[in-house]
Amino acid sequence: MSKTGGGAEQVRATLEHRQPAAIPMDFGGTSVTGIHVSCVAALRRHYGLGDDPVRVIDPGQMLGEIGDDLKRAMGIGVEGIVRRMTRFGFPLGEWKPWRMYDGLEVLVPGGFTVSVNAHGDTLLYPQSDASAPPSARMPKDGYFFDSIIRQEPIEEDRWTPPTTWKSTAPSRRSSCNTWSARRGAHRLPDAPWWPASAARRWATWRWFPEWG
Repeated sequence: MSKTGGGAEQVRATLEHRQPAAIPMDFGGTSVTGIHVSCVAALRRHYGLGDDPVRVIDPGQMLGEIGDDLKRAMGIGVEGIVRRMTRFGFPLGEWKPWRMYDGLEVLVPGGFTVSVNAHGDTLLYPQSDASAPPSARMPKDGYFFDSIIRQEPIEEDRWTPPTTWKSTAPSRRSSCNTWSARRGAHRLPDAPWWPASAARRWATWRWFPEWG
């Protein structure tokens, strides 16, 4: 059986296609590799780490926070960076208790605002605003939320295209801003940007003909 675990050096060695001392393991490093809050709670009990309620760091998928003690117990070698704002428009923090359908007690963000409809489903509201249409629904006895599509159906047979089209060609500076944004620049320099070499000038004309 291969040895698993390791830390930053093992992850770096793997990314550089070198043989690591241990196979790096990732649970919770991203929302794709996260663990459901119920599984995190079960793992904590398995490793004897206590029964304290687990924080839900992704209210949509109901992913649980993996503490440092659990990372050490499982040999996880990746450290995740969790964004402060959830996709539903409320921040992580000001934790409050909430009970899952199966009775598991968890901690959810303070902005986690829900209601239960006539079918017993749990509805989750955007930006903690219960007066707005809900953004997600957890079916009765479910374990995570499904997104609610609020876009009205497009009736293509009744859509009439405009007879004239307004030009939306960007200006030279807006094109430069677009190019800079694609390259990751935060702002334009004070002087106009222009390629130095003939090859770069040709490439610019080829990709951005409106630059002239």
